[in-house]
Amino acid sequence: MNSLGDLRIIGQLRQDPVARQLAAHDPDGKPVLLTVGVSPLHEDEAAAYQAWAERLSACSRHPHVAEVFAHGVVDGCAHLAVRTGERRTLAELLAARGPMPAEHVRALGIALADALAAAHEAGLFHLAVRPELVFVDDEEGPVLVGFDAAAPGLVRPMATGRLAAPEYRAPRGMLDGRGPVVGAAVDVYALAAMLYEALGGALPWAAASGAPAADDAAARSAPLPDLPEAPPTLVATLRRAVAVHPAQRLTAAGLRDELLSATRQARRIAPDDEPHLPDAALGVAAGLSMLGASAAPPAAEPAPPQPSDLSAADVERLRGPAQVAGPDETLRPLVGMWRIAAETGDQELLVVRPDGSVTWTGSDDEGPFVASGEALPIGGRSYRLLLNEPAGAAGFYVDLMIEGGGLSFVMPEGPAGGMVDVPASTE
Repeated sequence: MNSLGDLRIIGQLRQDPVARQLAAHDPDGKPVLLTVGVSPLHEDEAAAYQAWAERLSACSRHPHVAEVFAHGVVDGCAHLAVRTGERRTLAELLAARGPMPAEHVRALGIALADALAAAHEAGLFHLAVRPELVFVDDEEGPVLVGFDAAAPGLVRPMATGRLAAPEYRAPRGMLDGRGPVVGAAVDVYALAAMLYEALGGALPWAAASGAPAADDAAARSAPLPDLPEAPPTLVATLRRAVAVHPAQRLTAAGLRDELLSATRQARRIAPDDEPHLPDAALGVAAGLSMLGASAAPPAAEPAPPQPSDLSAADVERLRGPAQVAGPDETLRPLVGMWRIAAETGDQELLVVRPDGSVTWTGSDDEGPFVASGEALPIGGRSYRLLLNEPAGAAGFYVDLMIEGGGLSFVMPEGPAGGMVDVPASTE
């Protein structure tokens, strides 16, 4: 195949059992990365692929998502062409120059986290973030390619092989033994791991031989070590983004915002006799010559979640923070004792202590249960409860939103995809 539509194919870059990746030029001679499926799609797959590609095309208006030049299904096989510009991959840059300065890594993280936040908002996941799929240039902004690894009909085998990039893959089977969790949290994990390596850090779960111990629970649970040349706050942010429990990780938007905040803080505390970060580092790093990232507007905040069947009327506050000594200010609205009327008519009890520890007593189809864990603020008057039952059942989380002047709460529905395993009595 020498051409596909308006594209002139230069040569094959790589192939896996699902797709071929080709270097190509558009009619103006500009470089394009072309992915072509190996096997014909079923009719339903083709329709799903086209709908996915339309969403990606809209999302590619983001300056750090590679622009979609063309997409479609020809002879039953899906194809996707994205513009890369005269860039090279982050993997090539790191191989040539070695670790990047912390301010450049932070700027790169802001750009790519914002790109992922926009994609997640559009219902798109990447699932294969790694240096080979980030294109950078001295004058143009970084762009993320490779979303096709999660496209209908083009989904790659993520468990084995080169495309799995296990050092950047979120741990599987570590929470409940049921395999990898797929979703936004996977992308955040991979991005943070990649940024840590860009700083020059060695991931604790990568063996000395270079073969990653991808599913080694002890290694995966080890925190990312501090780095001599990196600000502790930057490494701490990346630690939170690679938390073993998906519910404890930052979102892509949260990672972007923390990196932006750290950039502003670094500028405020820089001594007068030392150079400040470039002004554009407070956006998405335009002016950093290594990356040349162009400023991007933040991804739109997600719409507030809709309450589930548990309404504010089902919850009654029995004891509030005024009666509890010294709670953390961010947790104060939630601290206390709450009585919950379950759909079964049973009364359940939620206790949130000043240190953030939580106990939930109730019953479900399996009988009485006691779940314990911790409460985390997730913005505004919303909180996430990370819970486990002592019997060793799968961990789960529940989101709460305070309403009614602080006297009740509602429970928004959790995300789909197996990320939440909430007993029926708490829905």
